[in-house]
Amino acid sequence: MKHARQQNLSNVLVMEDDLVISKTLIAQQSALIEQLQGQDWGMVYFGYYLTDRNLPKVDTKGPSAEAAVLLKPYTLGIQNAHFYGVNGQILDRLIAFLEQVQQRPSGHPDGGPMHVDGAYSTFRAQNPDITTLIAEPNLGWQRSSRSDIHASAWYDYVPLVRDVANAARGAKLWLSNK
Repeated sequence: MKHARQQNLSNVLVMEDDLVISKTLIAQQSALIEQLQGQDWGMVYFGYYLTDRNLPKVDTKGPSAEAAVLLKPYTLGIQNAHFYGVNGQILDRLIAFLEQVQQRPSGHPDGGPMHVDGAYSTFRAQNPDITTLIAEPNLGWQRSSRSDIHASAWYDYVPLVRDVANAARGAKLWLSNK
């Protein structure tokens, strides 16, 4: 985000390395850009998991390429910041907030050190004037892979078992795209 600010970028698109993109994104990209240009927004989530358990389940196989995508305002928590955009107009506030979060003690009422998903949700809650949009339907998912954030499971350390686990993850991705 600091690099984007230094480059004076208008917007930043973040795509994690384990992202699986819906075919709908390609088919609807012009319409999505038009929607973003037509409204005021600070953050937009193209791929996400919603923390509100009362919402309908998201189809992880994705929509058809012809499905119309709507960018809708959303105020509740979001997990898995793996495919999102940040409007350059909020970079200063967002960067300042993230730096403050890192410097505060754990359990601080305004937010202490936490994973970026939680930090973004906390930032959004503390800055309700910044509009967050979500793509409906969801346009990206995290592919099943070994986490580089959390401690790995025991089977990711045992050489032969690790190979089987990686093959199973690949098969899961292949099956989900069928």
